[in-house]
Amino acid sequence: VDLRLLESKDERRDLEVRRNWLETAVYPLATFIPLEIRNFPPSWAEGEPLTFELYGLIEIREIVREATFSVEAELNDGLLTGTAETNLLMTDFGFDPPEILGIVRAENEVLINLQFTAVAE
Repeated sequence: VDLRLLESKDERRDLEVRRNWLETAVYPLATFIPLEIRNFPPSWAEGEPLTFELYGLIEIREIVREATFSVEAELNDGLLTGTAETNLLMTDFGFDPPEILGIVRAENEVLINLQFTAVAE
């Protein structure tokens, strides 16, 4: 994931987070290496929802941590589409939650939500 492209509802905040906390000029990418699929249903049919977990390693700012994504997906016409979510702590990746003038402070926990489309072969 190119962290330089992360967006929220506040462009100025996004710039500060990218520059001062994620340091995207030095660490532009976050990577996830999937290692195991867990709780995959023993049977499923095209067009039916699938839920399972995807376990692996996530790297942000050259720090690697384990992560488990909860996945909801559906296979239709050879395309697997869905969402994957996990929670991460900013402090686990070497930076404190953003704080502005001691007045506004972000939570340490961040919900990561990915939407994906994959070609089934």
